Amino acid sequence: MKPDKLIGQVLVIGNFSYNFIEKINNNPKVTFCDHLAPSTKAGFGRGNNQIINIKKLKKRYQKNSFDYIIINPQEIEKYQKYWLKDSIILGKNKIIIENYNQKIINKYQRYNVKIKKQTKNQLMIDVSQAKTTYFKEKKYQIIDFFEKIIDSISDFLSI
Repeated sequence: MKPDKLIGQVLVIGNFSYNFIEKINNNPKVTFCDHLAPSTKAGFGRGNNQIINIKKLKKRYQKNSFDYIIINPQEIEKYQKYWLKDSIILGKNKIIIENYNQKIINKYQRYNVKIKKQTKNQLMIDVSQAKTTYFKEKKYQIIDFFEKIIDSISDFLSI
C-alpha cells in the first residue's frame, strides 16, 4: 500500500526506508504516526531514543487505537508471539505485512480475519471484525509452544 493512501493513526513496526516514513509523516490524512524500529538496546526505539518493550505494546497503546499497522516481520521474528496478538488488539482497520511467510498467514487466520495479498511480498489483513479473548490467547500460546518444541526436535533429528 502506498503511504499516500493511509488515513488516520498509523503504527509502523520494523525498519523501513527513510522516504517511506517521511511520506507517511507528510501525509495530511495521517493524524498520528509512530515508528518503532529495532534498536541496540532491548525493546524498540521511538523518537529520541525512548525505549518501548515490544512485549508491552498493549500497555503503551489503547485498544483499537490504530487504523493501520505496518509490520516487517523478518526483523522482529523473535517477538512474533507478542506482536501478532497485540496487532489484533491494537488494530481497528487494517494490518499491512511486508515480507510475510505461510506461518504468519496461518496464525492470523485463527482470528477469523480477511486476508488479501496485495503484491508478491505484501499482505493486507482486515481486522475490523476480529475478536479475541484471554482464554483464546492462552490456548494459542500453548499450541505455539508445543509447535516450537516439535520443530526443534525435528530439526535436531534431521542433523
